[in-house]
Amino acid sequence: MPPRLADRAKARFRLKVSLGEAGVCLLVVNLFVMAGLFWKIEVNKPPVIATVSVTQLSRIYGQQFAADPSNTPEMIQLKTRIFLATTEKLLAQSAKQKGMVVFARECVLTGDSLDLTPQVSGAVDQALKSGALSMGGTGNAALNLAQ
Repeated sequence: MPPRLADRAKARFRLKVSLGEAGVCLLVVNLFVMAGLFWKIEVNKPPVIATVSVTQLSRIYGQQFAADPSNTPEMIQLKTRIFLATTEKLLAQSAKQKGMVVFARECVLTGDSLDLTPQVSGAVDQALKSGALSMGGTGNAALNLAQ
């Protein structure tokens, strides 16, 4: 009688694997699965929520600009642009470096959040005193405080 087809296939593909080799293969597969799970957990971490009191900052700087009799309309316009540019740059850098989502404080009703208002105020003060739109050292100092 000729051997059956299934018996011939078994004879061709016989693998001899020791118990140690099987254990090592299972360990490697387990390590890959665990690495994938840890990666998924790290990727899905929620971002840090930070707030800035836009109303408070606008009120403070609006009063300062209007109260100074030496400010001309052009000077007020320049200071307002510096204020807006500095605030925008600082918040963008903070959000990018620390993985933050920055909201106006007035938009966050509950929960823990990091308040960046003092750091933004300090950076704007320094930028207005120097009269520069660039934030080389000013933004970095405020960012270091926020960290």
